[in-house]
Amino acid sequence: MYYLVTTPVSRQYDGMWEVEWALKGNLKIKKTPFRGVFLVKTEEDALKLIRDYETTAICRVIPLELIARTNENEIIEKALLLSREKINEKETFAVRCKNRGERLDSRKLERDLGEKILSLIKDAKVNLTVPKKTVRIEVFGKDTGISILEEKDVLKKEAVE
Repeated sequence: MYYLVTTPVSRQYDGMWEVEWALKGNLKIKKTPFRGVFLVKTEEDALKLIRDYETTAICRVIPLELIARTNENEIIEKALLLSREKINEKETFAVRCKNRGERLDSRKLERDLGEKILSLIKDAKVNLTVPKKTVRIEVFGKDTGISILEEKDVLKKEAVE
């Protein structure tokens, strides 16, 4: 499983160390082109382990189910495959895209993907305020992470000083 981890820019190296200490297992950490943002690959349940870890630098941990090249068609194709598996009929959803550094129209991608999901899953409904599921598109340079998550699946932490 992949996880996108964000830290305050001034604490990014502390955050990398803290992820290693919290996970204590077989993991790979890859810097992204963006300060304070890095990608972690591990078989551990990073959300559970980091949730229980007292941190001074980790702000957010987002599970990523797929990694795609940052190409609108590839992102939509992979996100639709995940949507078919993870969004049930009659569930509400929203598409959210966080774009870091690429020429990609996030709003257009959100609208286009949302329309395609609606045509794929007939009784699903869009809810932009409190969706049951959120299709997360996390662009970090030439790579993009894709997940379909509930609010509880994203870990937000308060760093302890």
